[in-house]
Amino acid sequence: MKNEIKKGSEPMDKKSSQPDITSNAPAGRTTLFVVVITVLAFLFFFETSRELLGATYNMNLATMSINISVVSIFAFLAPFVYLLGLGRLGTRVLVLSSGIILAVSRVVMGVNPAITVYLCVAVIAVISFGIFVPAFVAQFRQYSGTSAPVTFVCAVTIAAGADLVFRALGDTFDITVYGVTAHRITALVLVLPLVAIFVAALLLWYKAPTEPTETHESVPPSRALFGVGLGTLFFLYSALLGYPNNVARWVDGSYPLAVILFGIAIGGFVLALLTSARTWLTSDKGLITGSILALLAFVVLAYFPVPVLAIVFSAAALFFFPVLLHNTVCYLMRPGVTVKQIAAFMTTAAVVLVILVLLFAFTLTWAFVPGMGFLRGQAGTIIMVAVLLSLLGTFAVRHHSSLSPSSPIPVRNLAAVLGILVIIGTCSSIFIYQSHPAPEGEDYLTVMTYNIHQGYNTAGKINPWEILEPITRVNPDILALQESDMNRLTSTNVDIVQWIAHKLDMYIYFGPETSQQIYGVAILSKFPLHYTETYYLTSIEDQRVLVRADIQWKGQPLSIYAVHAGLSEEDRTSQTAEIRDILLQNANRKVLMGDLNSLPNSKQIIHLVVMLNDAWTSSGCPPMDPLGYTSSSLEPQTRIDYILVSKEFAVRHCEVIRGVYGSDHLPVWAEIEIA
Repeated sequence: MKNEIKKGSEPMDKKSSQPDITSNAPAGRTTLFVVVITVLAFLFFFETSRELLGATYNMNLATMSINISVVSIFAFLAPFVYLLGLGRLGTRVLVLSSGIILAVSRVVMGVNPAITVYLCVAVIAVISFGIFVPAFVAQFRQYSGTSAPVTFVCAVTIAAGADLVFRALGDTFDITVYGVTAHRITALVLVLPLVAIFVAALLLWYKAPTEPTETHESVPPSRALFGVGLGTLFFLYSALLGYPNNVARWVDGSYPLAVILFGIAIGGFVLALLTSARTWLTSDKGLITGSILALLAFVVLAYFPVPVLAIVFSAAALFFFPVLLHNTVCYLMRPGVTVKQIAAFMTTAAVVLVILVLLFAFTLTWAFVPGMGFLRGQAGTIIMVAVLLSLLGTFAVRHHSSLSPSSPIPVRNLAAVLGILVIIGTCSSIFIYQSHPAPEGEDYLTVMTYNIHQGYNTAGKINPWEILEPITRVNPDILALQESDMNRLTSTNVDIVQWIAHKLDMYIYFGPETSQQIYGVAILSKFPLHYTETYYLTSIEDQRVLVRADIQWKGQPLSIYAVHAGLSEEDRTSQTAEIRDILLQNANRKVLMGDLNSLPNSKQIIHLVVMLNDAWTSSGCPPMDPLGYTSSSLEPQTRIDYILVSKEFAVRHCEVIRGVYGSDHLPVWAEIEIA
């Protein structure tokens, strides 16, 4: 019978116009090749795009303004070249050539060249991926029959899971980018096998015989405007949902809880696709459920940031994010959709992504970009606009297409193993990285302050090992960090405060939450923190804060304060007065540390040393001694970083560590004791 369904088979979606091309698909090994290619291509893209954004941000940070390097972000618009006729070269040739360029670029980045070269190579990698994807999507639909869309989504999800595992195993620093030791060669050792597998799979796929799948069906043309949904999905994933540390810092929540739930969400989705749940997940019910959960998660993050609630909802939304992607992939893999139409769709997505990334970055750097003052404090607004655009794009696509029938996924065993490894890898990371603070109980206290320049060294790169080295040399009991809020897509989504704390076995207090888009300040301590608070200081320019954390030392409370004062004279004057008032209200002994952006003979410092002693001068050094200069680290010319202590303390020693270049500032440390 024409409409008869064979016993034991799964019913076809009546709305679907996509024919079953299983009989025309290449052998199983070729299907394996395309899955491996998809996983590794997207893994390389996640890594290189993250590094591109970080390097671009730092090169603009170096000039404290927008400069020519910002054009690098337009590498995401690479699919546009198809609209100029690139597709005439043939999709298979384009997949092979762009894939090899992507692989070579990934290897070169692993060599860790100079920042300008590094950024250029990252640009080449992102451009090559932008050329690769439209052609590969056009090719992919020839494989795996009616399961092509869900197989593609499964592979992309595995790539996201692998990326999460590599970051979790590096304590938020991707081990394939930053390595597992201070020697970056360890990263290259991990990257080379992945690149070799990718290139081998690419060549084997290219050599495999294949015949284009022909269809005589007439389908509506792909509408490029619908790419808005895909662009916002990737932005939301890159800014928050793909990074458990970003979500945890956004709401001041638990990173271990976040990384476990996020790993279970990604790995669990892959495993769910291998069961009968696949049918429900890829149906309208799954799409609607995923959309509702995504909306709820971001509403909680933006407006009701209760830590546990935000993390749980975010993990649930992450589980359903591939469902939203599946909706888009079904639309692009309809028979009759050309590679040029796919590229136009992705170009729209890229334009939206670039706009959202720039706006989101300006919510942090608005004070340094003319005309961007209206974005101050609007990070949550940008997120919610992206969510609404994403949902509009998702349902516009759904209205104009049919979801693919949920045929079983090929290479099920491989997918199952990788899904389980994602869960094991992320969960095991919390046992690898744990702090076990143990104060040594000397008669004196070693304190240290370091402005770490958002993790970027003087060469313009993030190198946590270079920041860690002088800190480890001193081994402080208390450490104050400024410009330490790195859990953002502009700083490659890493958490250096947590990383340092785990390396040195210290407790952490960080303020404020990154949702405020304020340059953060952190206090790390080998002693338990009994009381913590963040004070928002009056700021005409970018918002500054003072953070407090109390410890018990020698049977009495000791209040540690850390601050990063403003740049303008007006801001520093008002902030100094507020700091004095806050300290006067506290009867405890105190230590105030940080980048005060003021010279020793300034009225701001003079007002502070009326109530606190300058550790540098108390150790017997002249206030303007060049050995006390802390900025910049390449050519120290000013002393703007201080350790100020209560009058009850005597200073045994105070020193500025010179010849270190992990930041544009030099670290200052002191040994203090009860007088």
